[in-house]
This record gives sequence, structure tokens and C-alpha cells, in this order.
Amino acid sequence: MIQADFVLLVRDCFDTLRDKNRYQRWWPDTLLYAGDHRPFEVFSRAQSSSFFERLKVVFDIQRKEDFEPLFAAVQTKRLRMPSWDYHSISLAHLMGYPKMASLP
Repeated sequence: MIQADFVLLVRDCFDTLRDKNRYQRWWPDTLLYAGDHRPFEVFSRAQSSSFFERLKVVFDIQRKEDFEPLFAAVQTKRLRMPSWDYHSISLAHLMGYPKMASLP
């Protein structure tokens, strides 16, 4: 359930960036329990280029680098990440971004 909540958050982030008149709508309450979770399984599987090809349609992207505008938007506060007291999440970490699409 937590993984699904995260996937929906990422998709909502993309939708928000694509439509300048839209605000973020998805608030993933279950991510409070993610803590320092390792990358979610669906993203760990996306280390494989062939699995990434299947995953990218969920986000309507073409390549791994299409995630980078999300990271930049979080840095500039265009997108907000959920937080609870002083705890927040890292998109790149929970996606396993550095290793994504790195294997044949």
C-alpha cells in the first residue's frame, strides 16, 4: 500500500508540473511509515532497462532523466514533499534513481 501511495505521489508530481494551473492533489499519508525505507520494489526492478521500459508508461515519460525536473521542482519548492514534524521523504532515494535503468 505504501508503494502504491508513493507511485501515485510521483504521478501527481508529473501532472502538476505539466499543467501550470494545477496544484498537487495527492497527499500520501502512508509514507509516514516509509522511514528510511530502501527503494520500493517496483523501482528496484526498474534497475533493469527492460523493466524501466514498462514502468515509464505509468509516468508518461521517455527516459530516466525525465525524473530530474521533479527533483529540481522539489528543490525550488514548486513541488512539496510530504513531511511529518521534521521527517520527510526523498524521491530519488525511494526510487533508487542512481541505479535506475542501469542494467540490461
